[in-house]
Amino acid sequence: MPWYIYGSLDGRQQTLETGDDPLELSGGFFYQIKSKRFLKMEGFVGLGNSSADAGMTIGIVNWF
Repeated sequence: MPWYIYGSLDGRQQTLETGDDPLELSGGFFYQIKSKRFLKMEGFVGLGNSSADAGMTIGIVNWF
């Protein structure tokens, strides 16, 4: 099957002491184009004041 679905909870540490650490919930899928090439689509939503409100990415991933 060429479809792969995933979800993740991503947290990062703030480099400056100016606010809370960003926390985001994301989910998306990979579609296999070739044996090591995938189309990636992902959306995310921020869970804190220091996170972005929402966003999405679309791209090509080459595994090596």
